[in-house]
Amino acid sequence: MKTLSLIPFVVGLIGYDQCINESPELWKFGPEYKFGFNALESIQTKEANEVVVSNASAIVKCRPFSENSNGINNALRCNISFAELDQFEASASSTLAKGTRPSNPVPFDITGTIDILYGKAQIEEIRIHDPMENYQMNIYRDIASQLDVAFNEFGQFTGRLSARNYEKSTVGQCDTKFEVLKRLQNPKNTWESECKELRLSIHGTNDQSVMLEKTRNMENCTKRTPYFFGAEDFTAKSSVLKSYTNTSVSTITVAPQSFKSRTIRTGTLTITTSKEIRKFLIHEQISLRLLSIEPAATKFENLETYGLTTVLADSTILTPNDGVHAEIE
Repeated sequence: MKTLSLIPFVVGLIGYDQCINESPELWKFGPEYKFGFNALESIQTKEANEVVVSNASAIVKCRPFSENSNGINNALRCNISFAELDQFEASASSTLAKGTRPSNPVPFDITGTIDILYGKAQIEEIRIHDPMENYQMNIYRDIASQLDVAFNEFGQFTGRLSARNYEKSTVGQCDTKFEVLKRLQNPKNTWESECKELRLSIHGTNDQSVMLEKTRNMENCTKRTPYFFGAEDFTAKSSVLKSYTNTSVSTITVAPQSFKSRTIRTGTLTITTSKEIRKFLIHEQISLRLLSIEPAATKFENLETYGLTTVLADSTILTPNDGVHAEIE
């Protein structure tokens, strides 16, 4: 029996063998993870009380697979078939973070498929199968970052565990403080499944529920990317647009019947023209929540590779024509 994970090497999927035994025909193609993705972004001038808000949402479906002969899955194939976006103006004092959507959303063209390839505890690279616009690729990097724990030394702990390491995310490769908290109560937002035997488990710990908080020191990064959600590549317009991330904190909650990953970022955007320099405050909340684990409907197929890249925003996409010795940056 293959070893399956929600996040390879970190969050395991337990009970799948019982699902197969009870309903072999139903589960013969493996499990499919259904996530709800949301990105809420507000941009506010320092002088005004009004903010421009973008609220994007999508259903992300992922399937675990293995590129190794040992049967331990080390990758996720994730795709978006439909997404929507609404943009509106609101008061800076309104409760937008609670998810209000005063306008009607429109289709958001970010459909596509990626393979997320993991090393020990963290993402090594992202494989894409078709060309994407830069802003689309960055959104997929943001989704992948929500599925990147980048920490697997949970061990047997009580109360609180703290560690530091350099971690890659869309905003850069930065000194990151990892704090693990033992959760005594089961979180809300449980996921559903036709197989009631399924549950999640953190590798290396017997705790039923764990919360991991990652706080990035944006002043101590070996690589840093000028990124905010949905933006084009800033490097091509660096004389006009400059983006700076001030803070980036991610929280990942795992319980037997619940998974949610959320990142909150703050920063500034500066626009320089011949007449003036304008500065804007940016606040982002990116979240990915597991909605269900269901049987996949089709056999897993190999797809042609267009290129390889990393979770770093605007990083190089290495194609086969670039040669096997080229380095992804």
